[in-house]
Amino acid sequence: DPFYAMYDIADYTFAPYHVMWRQMIGPLHAVVTEPYEDALLGSRSPVTQHVVTIVPFKELQEAHYF
Repeated sequence: DPFYAMYDIADYTFAPYHVMWRQMIGPLHAVVTEPYEDALLGSRSPVTQHVVTIVPFKELQEAHYF
């Protein structure tokens, strides 16, 4: 498979908010991401590869609470 292939893509992948952290690296540092505006593509949410754990949320407050 090509190195840029992504698998298990679903609606949760493109949720507006995510809590993300790197796998297998300590200590744990989590971040909340939210959509950003691109001049050419419009509103986009960050998408990551398999080396990062993501937990999707529809509401920003839920992501920060998590």
